[in-house]
Amino acid sequence: MATTAAVKKPPPASAKTPPPKAQAATRRPKDACDLLDADHKAVKAMFKEYETLSESRSRSTTKKRQLADQICRELTVHATIEEEIFYPAARKAIKDDSLITRSRWSMPAPRT
Repeated sequence: MATTAAVKKPPPASAKTPPPKAQAATRRPKDACDLLDADHKAVKAMFKEYETLSESRSRSTTKKRQLADQICRELTVHATIEEEIFYPAARKAIKDDSLITRSRWSMPAPRT
């Protein structure tokens, strides 16, 4: 008596899953503008959360203080990126300082 091994048949061609798409090739990489926009949204959400904490009955000063510290850190990093990386690169690319708005804390544009 011969034993036969169970042989798995491949699924019909119509049941095959399509190959995964190259998502990295179709998506554009994040640039500085994307990152700064994400920062704006994140800080705006933190301000809303702070407002909610301020209006709550518990009035948790510890949570508010921690959130305020986080907001300050985020804004400091954001402003540094704008002032030291984004604005200088934009000035160099555009070559017209009048088109680049700077925050009230920024230094005057360097003369080249």
